[in-house]
Amino acid sequence: MATMDSIDVMGCDKLGGAGTITPEFGSHSAKNLSDVHSETSSTATSAGGEEHTISIQNAQGLTENIPHGMSNVGDPALATKFDSDGSISPLRSEMIIELQRDVEEMWPALKNAVNVIAQHCPEFMRGSQMLHGDGGPGSIRLVNFGPASGLVTYAKEEILELDDDKMILTYLLLEGDLRKDFKLFKPSISLKRVNVESEPVAANKSAETVQAKCLATWVLEYEFKEGITPPNIELINEGAKIFFRLLESSVEAQQSASSQAGAAMHQPLTNQPSTPLAV
Repeated sequence: MATMDSIDVMGCDKLGGAGTITPEFGSHSAKNLSDVHSETSSTATSAGGEEHTISIQNAQGLTENIPHGMSNVGDPALATKFDSDGSISPLRSEMIIELQRDVEEMWPALKNAVNVIAQHCPEFMRGSQMLHGDGGPGSIRLVNFGPASGLVTYAKEEILELDDDKMILTYLLLEGDLRKDFKLFKPSISLKRVNVESEPVAANKSAETVQAKCLATWVLEYEFKEGITPPNIELINEGAKIFFRLLESSVEAQQSASSQAGAAMHQPLTNQPSTPLAV
């Protein structure tokens, strides 16, 4: 089985490339060795030294600017935290990844991410099966991973939150390989619409022409089991980055296939010589 130190993506040839992804642990990006993935983070300044910013529109309609290409906010929580009653609270790791697709494309794909990725990269994900429920809160699903995932082979998860308005998905790991190390493993994924601007919008340039993107926020609440050597949580974060890149590339591949199919349907028919009617 592959490990997160070297992930084979030979099964992802439908996405336009094949190769090996080697995460750079301790950095904010995963090295890109094929056309399957784009860089997790990009340069924060242009060739002329101009800083790129991302404008986030939150639920209250307020705008917040952060540097373009920023993929992590803060360091993973490594210190033990205590609640007011003295009990140990879960650790928390947060990471933000910039995506190149619109939220209108990414959110529907995220809700069905396992099967979307499985269509284009079965070596990373095999698919999912709904064991209980209709996919909403309270539903339980079984996710099967391929050998390229490295860390896990399967996961049984309960969906805790699925909010279309806030574009947030939260689930809880019930069973799986990660349970041998984690007493609690609860990821929460949310998307936000953003506008990337490298310069002020000119008077004759409408705001709609600014390239639309979105930010994926990965928040992991976790607790390690007692009596074990804690695993490197950065390995989990790197796996999450690869997951988002595969999902983004799968969406792009689907859009490309749909466009090609549409173009083929509108191709003019070749003129064929008429056949005389039999008399």
